[in-house]
Amino acid sequence: MILRTIKILVSFILILIIGKTALAVDYRLVLVDRTGSMAELMYSGMTRWQRAKDLAKQDVQGFPTGTNMAVMYFDSQGIILLQNFTTDKQTVLNSIDNIPGPGALTPLADALCKAANELKIIAQTEDIKRLYTYTDGYENYSNASNQDVCDTCDFLVGTGWYNDCDPCDSNPPCTNWQICLAKVLINTGVNWVRYFGEPITAATEASYYVESDEVNKNFEGEVERAGPNSAEYAFLQCVAQESGGQFIFVPDTPECSDGIDNDGNGCADYPTDTGCSSSQDNSESGGSCQPNGAAPTLTPYGLGILISLVLATGV
Repeated sequence: MILRTIKILVSFILILIIGKTALAVDYRLVLVDRTGSMAELMYSGMTRWQRAKDLAKQDVQGFPTGTNMAVMYFDSQGIILLQNFTTDKQTVLNSIDNIPGPGALTPLADALCKAANELKIIAQTEDIKRLYTYTDGYENYSNASNQDVCDTCDFLVGTGWYNDCDPCDSNPPCTNWQICLAKVLINTGVNWVRYFGEPITAATEASYYVESDEVNKNFEGEVERAGPNSAEYAFLQCVAQESGGQFIFVPDTPECSDGIDNDGNGCADYPTDTGCSSSQDNSESGGSCQPNGAAPTLTPYGLGILISLVLATGV
């Protein structure tokens, strides 16, 4: 009798869990940075802003049917909910196309808070909440988000913002505001980040940490530490990974000329990595490492000279 009762209770609990999972709604918010630095040109001739919109549309196309999607964009002129939640993919794709071109400064922290708040307002605890952010960082305008989800962090704004903060590591350090914000973002939902910027090689990373030790003041008098090439890189990477999401770096230059061993085969770029067809190739994969570079090719003109030399010397 006792065993039967236990089986009934277990079955009932499983039904509740399965039913709750089945009722969970999938909410995804696309957040696009349209600040001034997103006007930087990439190797393809596109701006970061154009590439961000293209990638956002690719991601949306891959969302499961029935997903509730919304679109936001931001710069210092406003953090705008361009399209409220809808399951109509074409409507969302059209909204992404309508995001205006690069504008002004970067209220990244406030934008992340507002996006997280939109997800919190509409979604239940058991629902799926995902934030897709497309940005090149460079926070320089946030004050206080005034969003319920970030209420506990707003009073810490005065502690400042370090562009090289890594909440997952004590070095480089973060301010209390950043630590609080990272926890909120990690606990609110899953974060997917596409980060745009110059390639980060060992040399530029070393330079980045040296230069970031110089403390300065931004226009609002808050303490910040500027790091070239990768402002907010570590912050966003940590938030994405700790929330169960994904961080993807989108470099301005193609893989075959960025100084990075992207496929981990022991060499980098054209012609050393044979996976590269040219310096403009955006994939090193599929090749092997050729330490001395690609073998030289002999043109018809060079072949003619070689034959002439052979005939002249009688070799």
